[in-house]
Amino acid sequence: MRLINLLRRAALAAVLLWQLAPVHAQDLSPAPDVRSKALLACLTTPGQPPQFSADEIQRENRATVRLSLRFTAPDAEPEVAVVRGDAPEDMVRRLQAFARLYRLPCLPTGEAPVLAVQEFLFDAHGLGPVHWSLTATQDPQVAAHAAALRQCVKRPERIYFLESDPGESINVLVRLVFRSAEAAPDVRLLYSTLPKAGRVDLLAYLKDYRLPCLPAGAEPFEVEQHFKFSGRDAATHFGREFPLRQFLGGVKGAQQLQADFDFNTMDCPFKVAWTLGKPAWDNSVGEIGEHNLNRAAFLDWLRGLELALQPDRFQNLLGSDLVINVPCGRLRLNQPPLKST
Repeated sequence: MRLINLLRRAALAAVLLWQLAPVHAQDLSPAPDVRSKALLACLTTPGQPPQFSADEIQRENRATVRLSLRFTAPDAEPEVAVVRGDAPEDMVRRLQAFARLYRLPCLPTGEAPVLAVQEFLFDAHGLGPVHWSLTATQDPQVAAHAAALRQCVKRPERIYFLESDPGESINVLVRLVFRSAEAAPDVRLLYSTLPKAGRVDLLAYLKDYRLPCLPAGAEPFEVEQHFKFSGRDAATHFGREFPLRQFLGGVKGAQQLQADFDFNTMDCPFKVAWTLGKPAWDNSVGEIGEHNLNRAAFLDWLRGLELALQPDRFQNLLGSDLVINVPCGRLRLNQPPLKST
């Protein structure tokens, strides 16, 4: 997915008198995919993955296998494809057969598929899995359909403005649920530092949104939108790219972070687009360039990090994007020492 689809850029801006702060209303974004993660909680597996001898784990005494699993029905085997197979062919086949025994019994019949990435890491010294994780990711067909619907949302012609102090920012995150093509959306205020009177006006403004291309009888469609009202002196952008190490140095609780990611298996080096949300709401994370499922677990980890920022600085930067440069190599934080060969 290209950068233009991953970074939520300002969509509305205007130049008025200096005492008025224009609202920067970011493009409509998908609601967080809590559905996939919730459904994966009911996943059933056939037990522990297959075990392999040291002789079978041939490549530098380690083996990495990542599989994509697409669940389409509660009682059917998932569609399994190899994302990365740094392991002997027979080993990969056995792990594919193991993954085909997974089931997702709580997936409602006829609902959108659930896509996940299963990662197996094997170490010849331990003769077993060092780590195996299942990470939910969005099905490309579902994502494309949702993107098309977001482009169809019709917004009021008027632009919403609010007074703001020169060096400060006010932030609002709303969720809109469209249930039919002509009806006003249900609007839920997810986060707001807006005064009460301003909230009433903004919610009335959002009631004028419409989704004319929503088919009759379709499932309700949810989107989110972030509004930022910033004074003329507010520093609202990070302004540059950050090497991964420097970015992690600015994370809250940096010394306690735990991670073990081999970027050499992720088509490194690469760039990640990261949008500040926490602790107000979830961060957004996306790849710059081609989508690569090998990075799913790492991106999910980045999504959960929180920057150490003072409250005023946080409000000014909330919703702003930065770019993280991820090098080749391996990131190990607070992990046991590697055994020598």
